[in-house]
Amino acid sequence: MTREPNATRISSMEETLYQQVQRCREFGDRVFCYHRTAFRRFPWTYGQLLDHADRMATHLRQCGVEPGARVLVWGPNGPEWIITYLGCILAGAVVVPLDVRQTGAFALRVADETEARLLVRSRLMPDASLELPQVVLEELTFRLDAVEPHPPTDVSPRPDDVAVIMYTSGTTAHPKGVMVTHRNLAANVTAVLDAIRLEGHYTFLSLLPLSHLYEQTGGLWVPLSRGDTIVYLQTVTPHALEAAFRNEFIRAVLAVPRLLQLLKDGFLRKLPLSESAVQRLLASTEDLPLSVRKQLYFPIHRFIGWNFSYFILGGAPLPPELQQFWERLGFVVLQGYGLTETGPVITVNRPNARKLGSVGLPLPGLEMRISEAGEVLTRGPHVTPGYYQRPEATAESFTDGWFRTGDLGRLDEDGFLFLQGRLKELIVTDAGVNVYPIDIEQVLDSFDGVRESCVVEFKGRIHAVLLMEEAAKERAAEMVAQANERLDDAQRIQAFTVWWEEDYPRTTTLKVKKGEVVKKLEAREQGVDVVAASGAPAVDDITLLVARMADIPASHIKPESRLGDDLGLSSIDRVELLSLIEWEKRLDLGDVDLTPEMTVVELRRLAEQRKPISAYLRFPRWGRWRVVNWGRQLFQLLLLFPVFHFFTRFTIKGRENLPPPDTGPYVFIANHTSHADTAAILRALPGHFRRRLAIAAWAEFFLRPG
Repeated sequence: MTREPNATRISSMEETLYQQVQRCREFGDRVFCYHRTAFRRFPWTYGQLLDHADRMATHLRQCGVEPGARVLVWGPNGPEWIITYLGCILAGAVVVPLDVRQTGAFALRVADETEARLLVRSRLMPDASLELPQVVLEELTFRLDAVEPHPPTDVSPRPDDVAVIMYTSGTTAHPKGVMVTHRNLAANVTAVLDAIRLEGHYTFLSLLPLSHLYEQTGGLWVPLSRGDTIVYLQTVTPHALEAAFRNEFIRAVLAVPRLLQLLKDGFLRKLPLSESAVQRLLASTEDLPLSVRKQLYFPIHRFIGWNFSYFILGGAPLPPELQQFWERLGFVVLQGYGLTETGPVITVNRPNARKLGSVGLPLPGLEMRISEAGEVLTRGPHVTPGYYQRPEATAESFTDGWFRTGDLGRLDEDGFLFLQGRLKELIVTDAGVNVYPIDIEQVLDSFDGVRESCVVEFKGRIHAVLLMEEAAKERAAEMVAQANERLDDAQRIQAFTVWWEEDYPRTTTLKVKKGEVVKKLEAREQGVDVVAASGAPAVDDITLLVARMADIPASHIKPESRLGDDLGLSSIDRVELLSLIEWEKRLDLGDVDLTPEMTVVELRRLAEQRKPISAYLRFPRWGRWRVVNWGRQLFQLLLLFPVFHFFTRFTIKGRENLPPPDTGPYVFIANHTSHADTAAILRALPGHFRRRLAIAAWAEFFLRPG
């Protein structure tokens, strides 16, 4: 018997993730996820997922992974990642996720510190030269097909056992691993579901890496506990997003504010109005009911989906004007707040209780207060027991049992939390006044032409770093002066810089790395690594994709830069770049080989000469018409088979071994090469197979000139 969807949730903070996985078996053949690649969509049911998770747990024991042993998981989102994760839970192992942007040296440090027993990684990850057994994610399902699903029966984790170790500091020589227990995750999922009461079946779109606890909690365990469906994208690109929204019944998206900004920018580019005109239009309809606004702005809702419910935001501060933009369009934006150390969610806005600019109310079952210094403190079952093998760091993070978040905040009269930046980013003026950078950034971000702002303390002054539209750069001084008129005397901007690169340095969750911003300002002042802030030529799409792959600013790439020798793209990097260009530009590059010596300008010219994929992928529908099918069968029975029988004689054996055609798909391959193979296979197969058969042929053979 299959349980009704959305009826199961983690019901107790004494429950473990192991027990939750076992309960999910009751969802049976309900679809757990759709994995969307460039051209296909692969469904996975709960039954299939857990069958593979059982096989993975069995395989882990075969690899010598005992309960409590650490397993590194290093790769992009997808069913294989989740199979590994759940397999570890069923085997009693501890999952150690690594972000796909981490280096091999970082992976080596983590493996040494955790004494990992196994590495499960994508073949796209760099070779870390780790001396431990490895499993390739892309080959996982094939490997598990040979494993009998007999998961260990001696696994009985306790709520306070560590389930996951999350490494949050990837830039230091001594990264800290946050220990996350079964109780931490179970308590957080329970509290989130109590705060945001989801009704009916939901399809979640997964856009954030599963190597982050925010996505694991909200994007995996929440839907998993309810029997919901998740959509995973092979690559998060504008085209992939558009296809997912168009073809899937997405009801909720977990994202960071930067992704919401990218969606907004994409919509604005398609409109014949300026952003200021759009904002005036939205402001004029702000007081209309939500349902009326949905009808009024139906083209955008038709794109996102009529049954769409929530954007759930976290990971970085959400600019109030960005939230206001989407709310005015008729969307519900729920901003939350938390850290990896807190399970991760501490506060969240409710669908019927939310405030602009606030990160919401505390979750039920936890405590939160503001210290005398203005720091957000919290305690409860969601808080980590500490950092792995870092007792000193653990002690520094707690005061009288309260976890110190390092974030500054204030509570309003209704208990809503408003963040004011990081404690370490707090600027104290010569007069002893505390200045919160986020307050200044919100004013700067409200100006047209300012894509984003970043306020830091530089050379003892309040310094604004502006990421601006090209056309607005010459008005930067004017905007700063206008911003100062709206700021208190102590908050006045004393210096500013127009950022000269394509974007700020960011973390994998798209937070601005303010420390690196300051370092670049210092280097620029000394004349090191300087790029002009204005007057630079426009950057073409190919260069931007190369820059993304090389992880360097596009302004640093020259037309004569070589992909391998100058930009350091490995063979795997070049294959991924090729796929990226094919997908983003919709070009057919199947026969192209990107050599290390190829320059960016040569790649650009090659892309300009290629036809779009749509020119090759116009599959005719008439071949599947019923009348055509009848004609094809008559041709085979009256002409092809009699002629074939006249020239050849052969015996058909084993037809009784053919499975039913509905259980396919199947591939029939001849054991030699001959032009008669196709006719022979057609002749040998029963009619109900022939009617469903598609014949693969080499286009170059049939269509070549002469």
